[in-house]
Amino acid sequence: SLDKPAPWVEVLSGRVHSAAAIIFYVFFGGLTLLVFLNGINSRTIIIGSFNLLLLLAVYYLLSKGKSKSIRSFDASGITRADGRHFLWSDFRGAIKRIGTYRYGGTYNWRTELVFAGGGVVWVIPQRIKNYQEVYNFVDALPPAVLKEAS
Repeated sequence: SLDKPAPWVEVLSGRVHSAAAIIFYVFFGGLTLLVFLNGINSRTIIIGSFNLLLLLAVYYLLSKGKSKSIRSFDASGITRADGRHFLWSDFRGAIKRIGTYRYGGTYNWRTELVFAGGGVVWVIPQRIKNYQEVYNFVDALPPAVLKEAS
């Protein structure tokens, strides 16, 4: 049986990643605008298109990560940032995604909380201000049982 948290806990998100994304968008968006203001030819179309594709890719990845990230948890379940609520009765386990530093060593990139029906909630340590409060609970969750390849 899963020990559920008694109080409601709101996950506080850090603002550093959002501020960095805004700076990125302003820089590359301004750069793209300057490229097109310089005159339109085949080279500026290629550079401008590449910049726009890069902006769209970064926006897609950030919005996907943000929508799947945890917003709060309580005795009934977990609420994701996109508003979806997952019940503890549907909880199937936690999967820790481990990253490797360039010079060796590992770190917890994110923890995925898996629910029945394909629901996944991401707990991203670098984006959480109240990390200790959240991870005291998340670290105690049982691991997911992954299917073996046959």
